[in-house]
Amino acid sequence: MSSITINDLVFDAKSGDQLDNVSLELKSPQIVGICSNDTGAATALEDLLAVRGKILNGDVTINGVPFKKYKRQSKNEIGRIDDVVLKGKTIEKAIKHALHHKENALTPEQTFEMIKALNLKPDQVVGELSKSQQLELRLIILLAWQRSIVILSNAFDGIEGFLAALLKITLRKSTR
Repeated sequence: MSSITINDLVFDAKSGDQLDNVSLELKSPQIVGICSNDTGAATALEDLLAVRGKILNGDVTINGVPFKKYKRQSKNEIGRIDDVVLKGKTIEKAIKHALHHKENALTPEQTFEMIKALNLKPDQVVGELSKSQQLELRLIILLAWQRSIVILSNAFDGIEGFLAALLKITLRKSTR
């Protein structure tokens, strides 16, 4: 179970954005999308979770851990789409590289099962995938990391059919 509790927070993000007197509580299983014409608050919240900035006032706990202690373990708890890099000539090598040294991640074989829903194959060349397919692959790798908090930013923009494929993956896993 994941939880984020923020009480009366004033936060200066590294991006220059700020959160001012924000209070909220998020508990899994929740999917939270922050939509706004002004991306400042969303960027500041992302910076807070990525431990980039300074808390000026208020309290934050993540998975029951006070924020000051949480800073040390954040890399094992949070997955960001921007942290997923496709290194390797083939999808198989890219997946193996991305999962290497990731604590609690799925195995490459389990991840290969997930990419089947996207009609991708381990022996395909990464450079020959469309931008959309590369982003879909990065999203699958991010999910394979099994982080308790996942930050997607605007990763779903321009991807058609990914949610349907993700639903197929989820249904396949739940029927086993």
